[in-house]
Amino acid sequence: MAFDFQSLLYAPVYGVLQTDIQFVSPFDGSMVCIKGIDKTSGATVLDAQTGIATIKPVVVVMKKVLNDRCIKTDFMEGVNIRMNGKSWHVYDVRPAATPNGEEDGEVYLVLHEAEELRSPF
Repeated sequence: MAFDFQSLLYAPVYGVLQTDIQFVSPFDGSMVCIKGIDKTSGATVLDAQTGIATIKPVVVVMKKVLNDRCIKTDFMEGVNIRMNGKSWHVYDVRPAATPNGEEDGEVYLVLHEAEELRSPF
């Protein structure tokens, strides 16, 4: 019998810590809003090239939420998001599986601060 991570672990945590995240589609500029956990103050992430742990700004989203909204993690790199009044650019996607597999886990979106577009007027 598989442990139900969604209802026993994630639901209570996300119920308290979640915030709105607005994704801007790179294809047509449309906006999609989902819930996630803001860890832009820093979370430990392994560097893809060196394998050395480092602190990076991330947002954590349940894989189930992305699947429910038909958001594919394959296309997340390069996407701009808006969260808590600030713009961010997704430059890496890291799955965090549960013992039940990746589809039951979370996704860490590693971020860079995006430059705000300013009007010349």
